[in-house]
Amino acid sequence: MFYFFSDSWVKKYREGEMMIEKILEFREEMEIQNKRIEEKQDDILREIAKVKENEKVSVELSEHIQTLREELARKREIALANKKSNKEKLKELHKSATLFKERLGLEIRKLRGDRLQFVFRCINPKDLEEPYSCIIYFNEEGEYQLTGCDPPLECIAEYEKKVRETKNFSALLANLRKSFAALCTQGK
Repeated sequence: MFYFFSDSWVKKYREGEMMIEKILEFREEMEIQNKRIEEKQDDILREIAKVKENEKVSVELSEHIQTLREELARKREIALANKKSNKEKLKELHKSATLFKERLGLEIRKLRGDRLQFVFRCINPKDLEEPYSCIIYFNEEGEYQLTGCDPPLECIAEYEKKVRETKNFSALLANLRKSFAALCTQGK
């Protein structure tokens, strides 16, 4: 009987040792799995942080794009308003040029070298088509320069000085017309 108990105790002892080995193996396996889980959790947290950063960048880019769109719309609106305004101004200038040409006989010709020739007509009552002209341009210093008056005017240097000081181009044209008219009446 004693033998029977010792066999059974030995058997139980071996089963216990095997269970301990299995438990130790399971513990090792669990530690390995826990480390893997921790690594995966760290990877997941890093990916979540990247996603959040990307979302933040995406929101910032969306806001920047919206700002650029609004700015572009504002600039388009300004450009359209300027275009409309310039169109209206050009229309008015065209009307004025037509009026000057028809009523005052003023014709403006563009010459080589960014020079403009102003041809005045309707000055001589005997011949309304008789031309009186002067060439006006900007010299290298950016100042008004008057040349090529036909017929020549003695007061051209005075007019040139005055327009450089006042920058009143309309007054210059009016003075030229008056001088040509005075020259015409002297010639009678």
